[in-house]
Amino acid sequence: MKHYLVSVIIPTYCPKEYLWDCLDSLRLQTLPKEAFEVVVVLNGQEEPYRTQIEAYRLRYPELHLRLEQAEPAGAARARNVGLDVAEGTFILFIDDDDFVSPMCLEEMLTLADDRFIAVCYPYSFQDGALGVQCPYKLTEAYDVCSPQPYASVTGMARQFLSGPCMKLIARSIIGDRRFDSRFKVGEDSLFMFLISDRIQGIRFTSRQSVYYRRLREGSIIHSQGVWHSIRTGVALVREYTRIYWKGNYSTYLYVTRLLGAGHRVLHCLKQKIKHL
Repeated sequence: MKHYLVSVIIPTYCPKEYLWDCLDSLRLQTLPKEAFEVVVVLNGQEEPYRTQIEAYRLRYPELHLRLEQAEPAGAARARNVGLDVAEGTFILFIDDDDFVSPMCLEEMLTLADDRFIAVCYPYSFQDGALGVQCPYKLTEAYDVCSPQPYASVTGMARQFLSGPCMKLIARSIIGDRRFDSRFKVGEDSLFMFLISDRIQGIRFTSRQSVYYRRLREGSIIHSQGVWHSIRTGVALVREYTRIYWKGNYSTYLYVTRLLGAGHRVLHCLKQKIKHL
C-alpha cells in the first residue's frame, strides 16, 4: 500500500467537460505529485465515463488517479467508497464541477492536523463566467473568520460544517465514520456534524488558495415531493438527536442543525398549503 499525505475524493455523476477542469487543477498543484492521490468515484452510469476517465489517467500518469464505482448509485455511497479506499493522511472532497487553485493542497497541509481542519477561500461563479464572483455565504463567513488564527465551530464559522468540500480533514478526525446513505438531501451536513466532536477549530488559508464553486443550471439533481421533503426533514432531526446524545457534541451546533432541518420542514408545509 502506498502512503500519501492527501487523498482527494471526487464523486461524479454522468460528468461533462467540467470534470477535466477539476482534474487539470489537481495536475497543476504546487504540492509534489507523489504526495497526493486522486480518487474518482463514478456514481451512476458507468459508460462512456469510465473509458473517458481511464483515457485521461493514461494521458497523465504523473497524477496518481484511481477510478472506483459506487454500487448502488448515490452521492453518499460514492463518498464512502472513496473514504474506504483512500490511502492519504488527510482527505479533501471536491465536487466534480468545481476546481482548486494551484497552491490549495500545499497551503492547507500547513494548517490542518488531528484537531484543526483547514478551509480555503470559497469563490462562487456562474458557469461560463469565471471572472465574475457571485455572492456566497461561505465567502462572507471566510471574510469574517479568516483574520483570526483560528475559529471555533460555533458562531459564523459553523457554516463551514454544512458540507465536506473545500476543507482538508485528517483521517484521524473521520475515523470509521461515514456518510448516511439513507439520505439524498442533508447527508453532507449530517456527516460534518457526526465528525464535529473531534474538530477543535478551523484554520483558514490565504486568498491565493481558492476553491472555485461552479454554479450551473441543472446541477441540483435531487427533486423531492413536498411530503417526501417533510419526512426527510423529520428524519434528519431524529438522526441529529441520536448522534448528539451518543457523544460529546456542541449543543450550539446541534441546535442550529435542528433549526435548519426544522426550517426546511416549515418551508415545505407552507408550499403545500399554498398549493391547496
